[in-house]
Amino acid sequence: MRSFCRGQQIVLLAIGLTVVAVNLKRPLHSPVPLRARSEPQAQPQWVVEITGPVAHPGIYTFNKPPSLSQALQQAGPIPTQHFLSPMARLERLKNGTRVRAMSSPDGSCRITSSPMETKKMLVLGIPFDVNEAETQDLALVPGISHGLARRIVALRDSSGPFKTWDDLRKVKGVGPMKIETFREFFGGIENTP
Repeated sequence: MRSFCRGQQIVLLAIGLTVVAVNLKRPLHSPVPLRARSEPQAQPQWVVEITGPVAHPGIYTFNKPPSLSQALQQAGPIPTQHFLSPMARLERLKNGTRVRAMSSPDGSCRITSSPMETKKMLVLGIPFDVNEAETQDLALVPGISHGLARRIVALRDSSGPFKTWDDLRKVKGVGPMKIETFREFFGGIENTP
């Protein structure tokens, strides 16, 4: 398994944001090149970030969804006692999960999980939940201006979460071509056409 230290994470984030910025300068009328269908498909990777008082905090990749215990094991021992129920140890983590270990004054360690930062998910190519993203996170997606990001958040706040892609099309400035672009970036929406 491979891990990245904080410095490497920052470099990856900077590279990713540079790639996004370069792609934003591409003219909107130029078609996005598609991969040839004959290329072999890459094996899916599950990415988990481990933070806190572990021996090796960082970002780890797995070939299948890891359990919480497997993810913590990759990051090395936690220097304090932590208590996980048997069910929590076996819980499978979603792609793009951040596992955080926090030390308590009594010597125990509390483990929490949440989605990774949207910036990191974009750099790593992990779809993020459009229903939880903030305006500044949406504006990082190619093809979304700050104005469009504000309109997406405003409609979501007034009408509730986007459940289908048609719900997202109700935002002024979002049409079928934009929806096709957004599919690789957004999760949390049903995958119906």
